[in-house]
Amino acid sequence: MAAVAAATQGRYKEMVEAMAHENLEPVIIEDLVHIGEDLGYSKGHEAGHKEGHKEGRKEGVVKGQRDLLVALLAERGVTLTEAQRQRLDACDDPAQLTAWARHVMRGDDPATWLV
Repeated sequence: MAAVAAATQGRYKEMVEAMAHENLEPVIIEDLVHIGEDLGYSKGHEAGHKEGHKEGRKEGVVKGQRDLLVALLAERGVTLTEAQRQRLDACDDPAQLTAWARHVMRGDDPATWLV
């Protein structure tokens, strides 16, 4: 961090001289850039991993809701039209799928709510 501060304040040359005086290898700005890239990659990877898990869980919940709707409809002897099935398969909103499940439980005709 001292190297970054020195570089941004125009004292990089003095820092390198002080490091040479103490028999230390001077930190090269390129090294700091690589360290920053590595840290940024790690943080980005971790954030992406968390987001991927969150998205995967949501997709799993939605798929489960869709499968349950199809099973409930089949249990009632209801066959969906191709258009209705496509609409159901395209829905990724858990609240909408829950609302449709309520229609199924009431025995409402899909032609009135899955349009």
